[in-house]
Amino acid sequence: MNKDTPESLGFDRPAKPKTFEKLTLDQRKARMVTAYQKGMQQQNTIEETVYLLWKITPNFHRKDWKELIQYLKEAGDPVGKLEAFGKWWQKEDWRGKQGQAPTADQIRTYLPRALEMFASHDENRRKYLKWEE
Repeated sequence: MNKDTPESLGFDRPAKPKTFEKLTLDQRKARMVTAYQKGMQQQNTIEETVYLLWKITPNFHRKDWKELIQYLKEAGDPVGKLEAFGKWWQKEDWRGKQGQAPTADQIRTYLPRALEMFASHDENRRKYLKWEE
């Protein structure tokens, strides 16, 4: 009797599932606490940056601010992006020129435009990122 095996038919053998190290309950709790502290520290840094730029204290319990925080964290370097956006807002947007603070939706909507402008105009980028006015 001829047995057809997957290898004889030209199929690869399925990969073995990854084995993960088994963590004790205390190790799991320690990892969760560390991740929570890191996330809170990053959120506090973002909150301080928003306050320093526009003198507003965002309510991070509202959906629009939660979504903005998630968007900024996924994009990477949230503080740098907010600072660049702050300079763009004050120089280019009519509301920013009047001294108005942006809403969370406006930051999320116009942030790519501001960063794109910085990337396309490299020589102007230095001018916008300078802290001296």
